[in-house]
Amino acid sequence: MKKSFVGVLMLFMLLLVACGAENESPKANDESQNISDTSSTDTSSSTDTPSPYPFEADIKEDDFVYKIYTEQDVYEASEEPVIVGELTYVGDQAVVEIGHAETPLSFYLEEKTRNVKIDMLIREIGATSKLKKDVPLTVKYDVSNGFVSEDDKESLKFFDMVKKQGFPPGEYIISGHASFYFKEGSNEEGKNYNLENWIGFIVRD
Repeated sequence: MKKSFVGVLMLFMLLLVACGAENESPKANDESQNISDTSSTDTSSSTDTPSPYPFEADIKEDDFVYKIYTEQDVYEASEEPVIVGELTYVGDQAVVEIGHAETPLSFYLEEKTRNVKIDMLIREIGATSKLKKDVPLTVKYDVSNGFVSEDDKESLKFFDMVKKQGFPPGEYIISGHASFYFKEGSNEEGKNYNLENWIGFIVRD
């Protein structure tokens, strides 16, 4: 009797172990499948991540508004980034005249991943521009007008590459400036303005 009871008990335990293994294996398969799916989803979403930088910015001082923007926050390596600076008079007069150097609007580029910079060389000549009310004076950034010190070998090499091949993949910051002199009325002192702001964009393969 004892032998048959022990036999039944052992058979019962074997059945329990078999059922437990059967129940656990689908769960393990589900988890490994989920990990694989999550990984593939994360990879695809990272390529669609937008630029962390603002792609347009503006600042107002007195009756002048300076704006800098790029048309996209992310460009493909085959595309040419478009960067524009605008200075707008928003006061009460129909037309005003400002004095400035070679240009009132300048741009300075920095590529963050390579830590290189391209300045802009501006001739200090006396020039003037007339601004109509609410009509922006617009200047498009041209990297070929940039300037790099001969001592900065890495920036110089990068500058030559950009002029020949366009912007390579990377993270770009553009600092823009509107520097000018304005005198309102014949009996008032003039004022020097230096409005500045920055934007950024990414170039991807």
